[in-house]
Amino acid sequence: MKASVPVGEGDFWGACNTISQRIMGTGKGTVVTKLDLSGMKPGQQAGFVRFSVVYRLLGVRIYGDGVKRLLFNDNGKVTDGPALDTNSLWIRTVNQGDQASFAYSTDGTSFTRFGPEFTIKFGNWCGDRLGFYCWNETVAAGYVDIDYSHYDYDGPKGR
Repeated sequence: MKASVPVGEGDFWGACNTISQRIMGTGKGTVVTKLDLSGMKPGQQAGFVRFSVVYRLLGVRIYGDGVKRLLFNDNGKVTDGPALDTNSLWIRTVNQGDQASFAYSTDGTSFTRFGPEFTIKFGNWCGDRLGFYCWNETVAAGYVDIDYSHYDYDGPKGR
C-alpha cells in the first residue's frame, strides 16, 4: 500500500487508501498478518485497523529521525510503544464476541499484547470491519507491503 497524505482533519478517517472487509462469524475471530516495513518513510504510519463507529489500530510510525515505533490508536488517542529494529512485523487481533485486542510480534512466533482490550462498536449499517491502513502525515511517500493475512472465525467458510 502506498502512503498518501490524509484529507480533511487527517487521522484514520481521512486516510485515502484503507482496505477492509466486514467481520465474519458472531463469536470468535482471529486475524494474523505479516507486514514488510522496509519501504516506509519518515512521517508515514501503517498497520491493521478495526473500525465501525469508532476505530482502533495497531501499527508503526516512522519519525523524522528514522526511528520506527509501534503505536496503538484508540479513536484518536495515540499510545506510543517500543522502537522496532526490524522490517518484519506480525500483527494479531482476536475477538471473543464484542471484546477484542491486539498483539504484535517481531519473529512471527512470540506475540506481545499491546493496547487494552476494547469493545467492538457495531453501528451504521454494518458491523466491525477489519483492514489495513497507510498514510504519510507530510508528503505522499513510502509504502508498506502486506505479505499475508490469515483470518479464522467461527462460522461457515467457503470452499
